[in-house]
Amino acid sequence: MIRKVSQEHPSRRILVVSRLQRLVKIIKTAVEEKRSDKGIDNVTFFTYDELLQQLARAVIPDEESQQQTFINFDRVYYDCDNEGGKSFYKLFVSEELSNKEREQMTAASIEPLVLWFAIITIKSPAQCAATKMSLTRDEYLSLPASYGLNNEQRELCYELYIKYEVWREDLSSWDEIDRVRYVLSHGPITFREETFVPWAERVHRNGDMSLLDQDGNPLHPFCFDMVCSDEAQDFTELDIALFIRMSNIRSVFLNSDPAQSVELGVKARPGTVNDVFYSEISDNDKTNVNDVLQEISLMTNHRTHAENLAIGQATRKILARSFKVPITQERALIKGKTPKTLRIKEIDELANIDMFKGGNVVFLAPDEKVSDLKLIFHELGIKNDLFGVREAKGLEFDAVALINFYGYIEEKGSSTQWKNALRWLSSTSGITETNPTGEKVGGIWLADCDYQISHPEVSYAIRYWPIISTLLH
Repeated sequence: MIRKVSQEHPSRRILVVSRLQRLVKIIKTAVEEKRSDKGIDNVTFFTYDELLQQLARAVIPDEESQQQTFINFDRVYYDCDNEGGKSFYKLFVSEELSNKEREQMTAASIEPLVLWFAIITIKSPAQCAATKMSLTRDEYLSLPASYGLNNEQRELCYELYIKYEVWREDLSSWDEIDRVRYVLSHGPITFREETFVPWAERVHRNGDMSLLDQDGNPLHPFCFDMVCSDEAQDFTELDIALFIRMSNIRSVFLNSDPAQSVELGVKARPGTVNDVFYSEISDNDKTNVNDVLQEISLMTNHRTHAENLAIGQATRKILARSFKVPITQERALIKGKTPKTLRIKEIDELANIDMFKGGNVVFLAPDEKVSDLKLIFHELGIKNDLFGVREAKGLEFDAVALINFYGYIEEKGSSTQWKNALRWLSSTSGITETNPTGEKVGGIWLADCDYQISHPEVSYAIRYWPIISTLLH
């Protein structure tokens, strides 16, 4: 679609954006492979971080005192090393919060990652594009149940959010939402004003030439004729509202799959996109969301074979009971080999060719574990490629081994649940800690699991080494 539009309408300015650098490169390569004599100079490819850097540098606040610089060293992440920025988990939860506050979190079943999710929800609702402000306490408490947490949990999260903001400001630090709000607050008029009017309408109807450059093109990097966002499930409501204000409500294309979300603290609800579009329609506009929002659901999987897909869907059913993640109803076109499970006692057994015969296997591990695992692989002489989830997203391999995912969550207090999950993923006997449902996946019986899985948090300890090896086609 991007290639077709860019070649047939070379005057249209198109923005392609995703969170992942590797994915942006893949899309750019695919588009450029078929470039014609007309070229595709009208297409801009950005990661979201690159886009926000460009926008933040280009905005000009009305007052010099409002000017901000966003230095990466001062950026707050959920977790990172000391050189990469400020760690919410290490510096705020583990050090800034009192023992009493951490005990309150435990009593309310609020894990650090849940608190991070709540803070993002409070700071980045769709209406923030208009108000440039976080939700008030009453607004947060009145959110629909689909946003997660009960009233008692929300009350606690809001109190800790207030403390987080004070802590962040005292450190002169910022998180991604602060930068987005800075751009919306001080960018061009189509960003700043509460009532959204697309830049093209302002130019053609109102003669506002400030939204065009000297050549009469949309003002870069603020305005585009079309915005295409890939892996849109990893963007907040505020991010999507920004994309709309960079183009218009009819020219934003979002490709998403809630089952592939990897951005910590961001959760795509079934009504997320609808709510964002609704928030950007003026009260004076007679347009309805259904008039502009067209949804195309792709239900057939052309790459993952039926056995792998069934395993993924079965595991997702367990997660859905705890995290309220949506269930997908994909179908696979092809059949493949049933995934195998290998339990090893020590990581160095991977270097034993009698134990693990997988020279062509690519290993996939939790992002927080990759750096430690790479050092271990190097010491053991294991030459296989090793990627984190973010690195691997958008790539395809002949064979993949998932390593340390169960152990990573098990060490956070879900030992019984994940051992049970491993048991029914690897057992053909149907003997589990709960009664089998009768559901069968390539000869593997699944168990009916009614437990709640605790939310994982970041840790660098390496204790367990279950591996699930899958063959992808």
